[in-house]
Amino acid sequence: MLELGAVGWRSLTHAYGPADDVPAALAALADGKASAEDIASEFWGNLCHQGTVYEATAYAVPFLIEALENTQIADKEWLLMLLSDLAAGSSHGASHGALWVQRAHDAVRSGVPVYLSLLESRSPKVRTAAARVLSHFPEASQEIFLRVRPEMYGEEDPDVRASLMLCFGALFAPGPSMRRVWEEALSLPPSDPQRLAAALGLIWQDKDKAEQSTVGVLLDMLADPQNFPEAFVFSLWDIDVDPGVSLYEAIRLMGQERAVAASIELLGRIEEPIDPLVDFLLDTAFETYRGKTITMEMLTPLQRSALNALLAADAAWDSDQKWETNSVGSLDWQYGLPTSRTEIGQFLRKDSE
Repeated sequence: MLELGAVGWRSLTHAYGPADDVPAALAALADGKASAEDIASEFWGNLCHQGTVYEATAYAVPFLIEALENTQIADKEWLLMLLSDLAAGSSHGASHGALWVQRAHDAVRSGVPVYLSLLESRSPKVRTAAARVLSHFPEASQEIFLRVRPEMYGEEDPDVRASLMLCFGALFAPGPSMRRVWEEALSLPPSDPQRLAAALGLIWQDKDKAEQSTVGVLLDMLADPQNFPEAFVFSLWDIDVDPGVSLYEAIRLMGQERAVAASIELLGRIEEPIDPLVDFLLDTAFETYRGKTITMEMLTPLQRSALNALLAADAAWDSDQKWETNSVGSLDWQYGLPTSRTEIGQFLRKDSE
C-alpha cells in the first residue's frame, strides 16, 4: 500500500498553490469517506484545471491507480475519466510545464495493466471508461492490442463496444476484418453509439480517403443533436464538452476543402441557429486570414462559397441579423469580415461586380 506521507505535498504545487490538500482527499477516497465522483471533481479543479496539469499531478496518479484496485470503492468510472484527462493534459507557459505534462502522462501510463483488467469489470461504465484511458497510449499499443481486440469482438453492451471501437481507432490501423466491423456498424440506427464510433475510427485512420457515407454519419449526428445523449457513449469520451466538438475536429482532419464542403451541406440541413457550426465554417474557411483584414481580391472560390452559403442560411444569423456565433464580438478582428447579414450581402455583391 502506498504511503501518502512519503510525498512532500506541501512543496508541490497545483492550480491553487501548495498541494497540501491533496493527501486528505486521497485518504478520504481510500477510507470511503468521499466518493470517487467527489474526488474526481475536486481533482479536475486543482490537478487538471481546464485541462492543465501541474507539478503535483503526477504524484497523485499512483494513489488514484491504487484506488482502482480497491474493491470497496464504487463508481470507478469517475477515476478513470479523470486519469484519461490527466494523461492528455497540457500546460500553458509554465517554465516546467512540458516536464509536468510528460510526468503526468507517464504516471497514468504505468496503470495500463490495471485499466486492461478493468475491461472485464461487471460495470459497463467502468469498461467504457477503461477503454477511454487506454486510447491515450500508442506507445503501449501492442500490449493494449492483445486485450482490446478480443474484448471488442466479445462485448455485447453497445456503449462499451463503441468505446472499444474508439480506442481501437485511436491506436491501431485497422486490418480487413476490423474495417468490415466498422463499415457494417455504419448501417446501424443513428441512436446506436457503435455507428458514430465506427465513423470516427474510419476517419481517424484514413482521413484523406474517408467515404462520403462515413462523413454523412457525422453530419447526421450534428444535424440532430438530440441523438447525442444516447449515441455518444454517455459523454465519457467528452466530459463537460459539447460532444459536437469532437465531430467537428474529425471533419477538420479531412482538409480545408472537404471540411468546408461538409459544413456547407450541414448548414443547409438545419433550421435552428447553431453557433458552433458557424464558428467552425468561418474558422475553417478563413483560418489563414486570422488577424488580417480581408479584401474582395483576397477571396478564394472556397471562401466565396462559404460566405454565400452562410448568407443564405437563416440558421447562421440571430434575431438582429448578426452572426449566430460565439465570436460575434471579434469577427472583424479575427477575419476582417463584416458582422451583419446586410453587410455580408453588400460585400459579396461588390465582389461579383
